[in-house]
Order: sequence, then C-alpha cells, then structure tokens
Amino acid sequence: MVGVVADVRHMFWKPWAGPKCIGRCGKPVTMRHDLVVRTVLPPDRLAAGVRAALRPLDPNLPVREFTTLQGLVDKAVSPRRFLVCCWLDCGFALLLASLGIYAVISYS
Repeated sequence: MVGVVADVRHMFWKPWAGPKCIGRCGKPVTMRHDLVVRTVLPPDRLAAGVRAALRPLDPNLPVREFTTLQGLVDKAVSPRRFLVCCWLDCGFALLLASLGIYAVISYS
C-alpha cells in the first residue's frame, strides 16, 4: 500500500508553512522529504532494502538517516519535556524556600 500526503504537521504540533525555496542569504535551501515505512524490522536491517528499492527511481537521491517513529516522537517532544522538568524543579525549589522561611519565622 502506498499513500501520498499533501500537507503535514512537522514536529507534530506546529503547522507546516510550506516549502521554503530561498534562504535568508538568497541561496536555495534543500527541502526535506521523509519516507515512512511500516515494518517490524529494525531500521538497520531495513536500510539496505530501502536504498536498493529507491536507487532505480533516482540514483542521486540522498538516503542517509533511518530512525523509528518513537525516535521521531522523542526528538519532537524533548524540548517541551525539558521545559516541564525545569518548571517542576523551579516549583519544588520555591516550595522548599517557602517552607524554610516559614520555619525560621515560626521558630523566632
């Protein structure tokens, strides 16, 4: 089964702004195209077969990176996870400082 998708959300929650052909410096920017394959094989075993299948279609097509869907999700969500951890740490520090100040005032 083959499917072609017209519009996607890159990094899952941000709307895709369409292809960007010219960079800030005026030079053309390489657009990224992703091929998604559903399989039970690990990416390293699947890589050779995908490269062999794509070579007759376009020999100059760069096929470099193979990753799992979980890897893509982790990469997309990691900045938000980091911010949530920072906010939780800040909240915990604020709570400890409040308790310390309360203890000092109530002791005196």
